[in-house]
Amino acid sequence: MPSDNEKNISQGGGQLRGEGANQLLKRISSMLSELLERDEIASIDLGEEKLDQWDYARLQEVLGWGDIEADLGEPVATRVLSTAIPGVWWVSHLNEDGEVIAEFIEVGYCPEVMIASVEEVRDGWGLLRARRLALRFE
Repeated sequence: MPSDNEKNISQGGGQLRGEGANQLLKRISSMLSELLERDEIASIDLGEEKLDQWDYARLQEVLGWGDIEADLGEPVATRVLSTAIPGVWWVSHLNEDGEVIAEFIEVGYCPEVMIASVEEVRDGWGLLRARRLALRFE
């Protein structure tokens, strides 16, 4: 009777199913090390990788899911999911039909798409001052 690993031999060249994910997980581990040592954020464009369904399943199994889920709107819908590994985020960009058009693994303290720019913070400060004035809190 073949073992589970032997059953998981994939189509091409005897490569184990999910081996692409194993390589990505090594990269993610290195990226976490760089984040801690050099404060370097990084991402992997999953669309640029040659991943099959087994790779996605392996990535999801090993990374797991965390408690944070954020759906961001315009201009492109973006879904940010924390993984069970702090500092590792799964970021998906969706079209109008909700289909994934781009997908990334981001390594950082916060996903880049969720960090407010200086201009956004400046606008927010002005908005808060205007609202306070409108409510006569000045």
